[in-house]
Amino acid sequence: MTSESDERTEKAEERTEKAEERTELAEERTKWADQRTFLAQERTFAGWIRTGLASMAVGLGIIEIMREVEPTWLITAIGLILITVGGLLVGLAFFSYRKVTMQLKDSRQPDMAIPIWWIGVIAAALAIVAIGGIGIVFL
Repeated sequence: MTSESDERTEKAEERTEKAEERTELAEERTKWADQRTFLAQERTFAGWIRTGLASMAVGLGIIEIMREVEPTWLITAIGLILITVGGLLVGLAFFSYRKVTMQLKDSRQPDMAIPIWWIGVIAAALAIVAIGGIGIVFL
């Protein structure tokens, strides 16, 4: 009877060890998942910034290249819309990035390569560039 009891105890200990190993593996996978989510968010932010900059550049290009086209007010309006949309995209990209970063921070924040305030400074500088582009159009 004692050997049966010892056998049950050994099996219970084995199950406990396996459960602990699975828990450690799950925690490791979760850490890597958070890292992947964070890196995906950085790539998305970069994509939106590129799109915003491209929109601003196209807007300025349209205005400059098509100055002689009539009606000039239409060309200027299209260019200004593109510049404004580019500036808005930059701002929206920052707020989206910040939102996801704060959500990750609430769970298990991975080590961030770039502090959030730097991202804010970059986004603000690019928005100022958009405003400057609008000012250039009217000069």
